[in-house]
Amino acid sequence: MKRFLRIVIPMLIGVVIVSFIVMITVSQYRNHLIYDHFSDSINYELDEVYQNENSVKLWQPINYDQQSQLFYLCKVWGFAKYFGNNDNIEDVNEALMVSLDKVLNQGKTNKEEFCDLLQNLVSSMHKDTTDGENPYPDISDYTLISNDWMCDTICLNDGVKQLLTNLFEHYDGNNAFAKNNSSTGVVKFAQGNDIQGISDVSVRLFGLFEYWNAMNYFYPNKNYMDFSWDLSLYEAIPCFIEADNELEYRKAIYRLTNRLCDSHTSLPVTVDTFLFGEYRPEFRMELVNNRFVINKMRNPEKEDCNFEVGDIILKISDEDPHKLYDSLQMFVCGGNDWSNQFFVCNAMLSRRETETEFVILRGNDTLFLKSHNERSKDLWGKRMKREKQNEKKQLYSWIDDNTAYLDATLLTHKNFNKNYRPIKNAKTIILDLRCYPEQMLSVDIADHFVPSNSAFACFVYADARYPGMLRLHKPTKHIGKQSCYAGNIVVLVDENTKSYSEYLTMMLQANPKTNVIGKPTSGAVGNAKSYDFPGKITTMYTSIGILYPDLTPTQRCGVKIDSVCHSLQYGEIFLNSLSQPNNN
Repeated sequence: MKRFLRIVIPMLIGVVIVSFIVMITVSQYRNHLIYDHFSDSINYELDEVYQNENSVKLWQPINYDQQSQLFYLCKVWGFAKYFGNNDNIEDVNEALMVSLDKVLNQGKTNKEEFCDLLQNLVSSMHKDTTDGENPYPDISDYTLISNDWMCDTICLNDGVKQLLTNLFEHYDGNNAFAKNNSSTGVVKFAQGNDIQGISDVSVRLFGLFEYWNAMNYFYPNKNYMDFSWDLSLYEAIPCFIEADNELEYRKAIYRLTNRLCDSHTSLPVTVDTFLFGEYRPEFRMELVNNRFVINKMRNPEKEDCNFEVGDIILKISDEDPHKLYDSLQMFVCGGNDWSNQFFVCNAMLSRRETETEFVILRGNDTLFLKSHNERSKDLWGKRMKREKQNEKKQLYSWIDDNTAYLDATLLTHKNFNKNYRPIKNAKTIILDLRCYPEQMLSVDIADHFVPSNSAFACFVYADARYPGMLRLHKPTKHIGKQSCYAGNIVVLVDENTKSYSEYLTMMLQANPKTNVIGKPTSGAVGNAKSYDFPGKITTMYTSIGILYPDLTPTQRCGVKIDSVCHSLQYGEIFLNSLSQPNNN
């Protein structure tokens, strides 16, 4: 018994700690990304239906088998859930669980039997009424979806198609299972009581179907994916069926969420110690010209570190780093190449051991070095402590008599004026946004750097009343002050400029004297929202789209950059800033 407790108690403590880290990480990003400070509340009647140039990437199975049956069961159930008129989530969920059990356990039924099952599913989920009338009967108004899949003849028949068509034609906009936040447009889902027991394949598939349909109808950036969302469902089905333990279940989830190509999805994954180790070495690295290079020390004040910025990683615990990189890309990803390498490199350095052996190249010398790793939560705690202490220090410096540099990493609403006033008369201020600053900083940025009556962004949100429809919200409340900073502004960005800091960059670009210099940013500008699978596996996604006023997208693209520069030094920055045509 004592031996059992010695094993089990540390495991339970570990699970609690990991859950706590995930909870903190998720809540920080979710709560930081509040964009309604400078916008009106959304208005369905005034916000126009948004249509972009991207099209839905349809895909259909070519064989009639169980995988194809489950594929269409998912699509039919989701369509009936969101276009039906049943407001009882428990009834809707139970209807799916019953149908899943039949498809999984009755073997390969013929097509007509399967179509009867689908028609019974739809009939059990909504009242048989044709009283309503769809105010938006043109499917071209629904940017995120197409109903062409209903014409499939391999797995579906005319009876199923007609039943679903009637639902669509008589849908009156009363959706009980998804609602918009009135200020941001973010969609909140009604998922009913938590369905647990991930050892049950039906529960795992239920979680897959629920998530897939939520993203299918309400993910505002769905058309920016590289892959067909339909194909992603088809490929995910066997992964979820075979995921008979928690590790494989988490892998199946992350493979699926990765298909969104959304930088926000990798935030919870990076602290998931079921998949990765909880220990980190003394440094960070990035992929540059196909080489893994140490680019930052986790604790710059540590004196006894054997590693140096610029070291090239040749081996990690006898593993080829390129093969390791390729093996992890299916679980973590960013929206573009730079943010992708940021997340994957972090995953590569997530270790299960307290010491890791590295082979590195320094100049012409090959070195064998050992890293003394620390738990990620301890490194995070130490970093927060250092930052709290350093918030009181001077955050600006003078490059020359006319140019000041201001690091936004530790800049807060409380210490902003103390750091801005001494440099407000500089001819050029270099603002370093290669970080994730405090959320209230947006107020100070708007008041001090943005001209009055400025508009810097438009918002795209899914209209929860009409699943698959996007709306464009153009705020009428503008920001800025007439007495804003009159000099030149240089904003430094890279892959660490993500989400909220990308939003701040867009805000600064409302000033015509702003020049943005650096590497492509993360490309995930918009509120980050959490979503839980059965088993309380937390994932995240970008829940609204943010565009420039000219409707240039930011998702995956990142912010507009005036001068791409991969190695930023003060002198180089200043010369680049002076060469830009925006500077008067």
